[in-house]
Formats: sequence, structure tokens, C-alpha cells
Amino acid sequence: MPWIAVAALIGVAAWFVLKPKPPSAMGDAMSAADERRVAELLADRTRPWHLGHKLPMPPQVKLVYQPAEKMGSFPEPPVACPVMPVELARALLTGRANLASDHPLNGRPVKLVDIRLRSLHIKEHIPDDVNVPISKMSESLQSGELKDFDLKTVVILYGDVYPHFDATAHFRVGKFEAYYCLEGGLTAWKAKGYPVVANEPVAEYLAVLESEKVVGAQTPSSDPADIGPAALKALLDQGIDPLIIFVGDETTFRLGHLPNATRVTLEKLAEHFAKVPKDRLIVVYCGCCEGSAKGLSGIAVEQLRRANFTRLLHLNGHLKAWKDQGYALDVN
Repeated sequence: MPWIAVAALIGVAAWFVLKPKPPSAMGDAMSAADERRVAELLADRTRPWHLGHKLPMPPQVKLVYQPAEKMGSFPEPPVACPVMPVELARALLTGRANLASDHPLNGRPVKLVDIRLRSLHIKEHIPDDVNVPISKMSESLQSGELKDFDLKTVVILYGDVYPHFDATAHFRVGKFEAYYCLEGGLTAWKAKGYPVVANEPVAEYLAVLESEKVVGAQTPSSDPADIGPAALKALLDQGIDPLIIFVGDETTFRLGHLPNATRVTLEKLAEHFAKVPKDRLIVVYCGCCEGSAKGLSGIAVEQLRRANFTRLLHLNGHLKAWKDQGYALDVN
């Protein structure tokens, strides 16, 4: 595509992002069938809003990852997250849900959160939502768009179909009382004929970028103690049983860690390994950085080396590299 055309498309995209929006593009018209459906859902006492807005969390969860652009395209709802039917979601968002004064949803603000990449949101999204990609969720809850959300807010998360568990887990850890995923996501919303904000020039531009994308191989680390995620996965698949140690923060560990990993802080490292044989195979990783700079895990490796441990491996790329490969994580 000629650069002039590309520049023009970028200009259109920028105009779309920056142009003033009307107070609401959602509209409030609903069909009689939808209104009947909403009334049935609100009265159904087997639904999560009548059961504390919660689903039980299994003792252990296996997580499978996809590339960032696919993290809203899972076919099933994330574990322990209730679903919000699209009819009820729209009724709540437009104020057309006829809620009794004692209904569990009454008096709660309702917020719609798109967990997809910003580029996908610009291309097409549900009106009046907030776009926070999964990678930015923790930061946004602490200091961004989501930091002022009341814990009583009914948060409805959506992707193209269903979001990954990572998106919902932040709200569980953050003690939100009512978080849901939109049933069927943007796909189901559009199938109902509900309004969306779409921008065709941006969609065309993104299609061009995708067609020209070149996927490069990861540069291997020169540090002989490093091991990439694929190599570590191969070792585990062959029955090798290393001690896998995570030295990052507790929240990151709770949101997902390598199978059979144990969290050990740097302060407790010497105590934890006091009775471990010096030739035990140990893999160390953290979640604070993405490359071979190592961070906390590098400090841990050096401490263990000074303690005369001889078989130490450092996960190159850390937690992100493991997730980027689509490998499973445990959630306890």
C-alpha cells in the first residue's frame, strides 16, 4: 500500500479516536421479546445475581494462553466467573431493567469493560464501554481508568467471545463484589443486532498491518544458565522434576504460576533451601520483567550460586515468555 494511503488511514484512525462522542450511543430501544427475557432472568433465583454474584473457585486451575490479540476469543467462560446474558447486560446499561428495590442488582453502578487490544477496540466496540487490555488491567485498577470503580460495581467484561481468566482474576483479587463476563461477547451482542461503534478505514488498515507482519524468532540468551520456555516445557514433558521457584510478588503468583511452582521470597531463600541437596535441579523465574535482565530471579540465582548449588536454571523471558508460548499455568 502506498505510504500516502497508509498515512491517510492513520489520520482517519486518529480522528476517530479523538473526535468528541455523544453522551451515549447505546440507545434504549429493546424488543418486547428482549424485555420478557430480561424479566425472566431477573426473577430466576438460580442465576448468579441471586447467589452472591459468585461461582465457586476450584482448588486448582489449568490456564492455557493465546497471543495477546486472541485473549478475548476463548470459547468458554473463564473459570469461576458468572456470565451476564446480553439482553440483561443491555437492559442494565440503558437503565431499562425493571429492578425491585430488594433485587441484588438494584442500586449498583454498571460498567462494561472491553479486555481486547486497543487496536481491536478502535476497529469495533460496544458503545459507552471502557477499554482496558488484559496486560494493563492491574495498572488500570491501581492508577488508571478503573481505579475509581466502586467495589459494588457490576463489572461486565467482554472480548470477541469470552475473556481469559487473567482479566477476571484481577477483580477477584481486588475484592469486587459482582464481576461477570458478557455471554458470547461482542459476537453475541452483534448477533442480537445491538449497536456497535465501528470504523471501516481502521479495520482496513489493521488488516494491511496483519498481512505484512513478520514473526521473528526469539534471540537465545548467551547465559548458559538460562533456559527458554520451550526447552523447559520439553524437560517437564520428559518427566524431569526440577524445583520450580517463583520469587515475585504474591498477587502475580496467585494469578497464575508455572505448574508445581513454589513461591519463595528472596528473604526466605536461604531458609527454604537449607536442607535441599546442592545438586538438586532448580528453575528460578519471576514476573517483574520480560527479557534476560532477570530482575528478582537473577538475584535469586546468584544467591543460590553463592550457597554452592550447582544445577541452576533461569527461565529466560520469565512468566511472560511462558504465557506467550500458550503453556498452561496453575492458579491456586
